[in-house]
Amino acid sequence: MHNVEDRINAAQLTIPRCRFNSIKCEHGLAGLREYCRDWDDRLKVFKDSPKHNWASHAADSFGYMAMGYKQTAKPEPTPRPPLYKPLSAMSYDEFDDDIEITYQGTKIIRADRSQHEGDRRLGEIRL
Repeated sequence: MHNVEDRINAAQLTIPRCRFNSIKCEHGLAGLREYCRDWDDRLKVFKDSPKHNWASHAADSFGYMAMGYKQTAKPEPTPRPPLYKPLSAMSYDEFDDDIEITYQGTKIIRADRSQHEGDRRLGEIRL
């Protein structure tokens, strides 16, 4: 179980990361601004506990949220597979084979290489 000081500290650390709608959150923000500790007139010091008034309800609710809040990391984007294999990484046999370019399982280009009288030429290209 947590204590009041932990909740206040969590709220103070969370507030800079928050964005508030000044119109819709007007009463809640006023409660956060008015949240304070009780004053002990006899000892002339602030008490350990916060003052219990209308503002404590808004501040406590924000503090409970701050205690449970965990900022989720943005997922790293998955790298896109290359559309082709670089020539420097190909062997002669791979370069000589039929060319088929796919992207995420979808065939984009298929080119058949054929030999005709010793010359190499690009056969049909289907898109």
